Amino acid sequence: VDGSASPLLLSDVLPAAGDVREIQQVGERVLYRADQLVDETFELFSAPVDGSAPSVHVSGPLVAGGDVDRAFLVGKSQVVFRADALVNDRDELFCAPLDGSAPPVALTPGVDTVSLHALAPDGSRVAYSTYDVGIERLFVVSASGGSVPKLVALLGFPATFDQVRFTPDGARLVFVDLLDDDSTVTCDLWSA
Repeated sequence: VDGSASPLLLSDVLPAAGDVREIQQVGERVLYRADQLVDETFELFSAPVDGSAPSVHVSGPLVAGGDVDRAFLVGKSQVVFRADALVNDRDELFCAPLDGSAPPVALTPGVDTVSLHALAPDGSRVAYSTYDVGIERLFVVSASGGSVPKLVALLGFPATFDQVRFTPDGARLVFVDLLDDDSTVTCDLWSA
């Protein structure tokens, strides 16, 4: 930051019109979302902040037309992200190690249009919601994949889950029940 050294390029050279969109530093690595491989196909990559090694592809291969959403949650060693990686226009949740050492694991296979809310402090569980026929459902699922999601709360339209957080010990979820009734906004704080 004192200008004594030249900047280091952490991403690979991007294709013409390529962009790095979102970045987040995690320890000695930086995670970023970019269309680094194919223009307008956004995926997740990470690299050491000191430039000591090339960037790695974290989000894995995507189906034609697929993208990684800008909403992702980063833990100490993994990232949870939403992408239409398996079927175009079907947003599902995935978890992958930040260093790209293993392929992503599907957390919500076959579940469409999920909203990603929170990652437990120890990185073991993920909170997300789904919306169907006027009901929004809040679930918790293991970040390692392969488990059945647990339903923890539900709300009827037009209420929605907002500011969902795990408590520091990861034992409970705290969230706001946000109800926007045209001109009036009411909020209730809950725990589950």
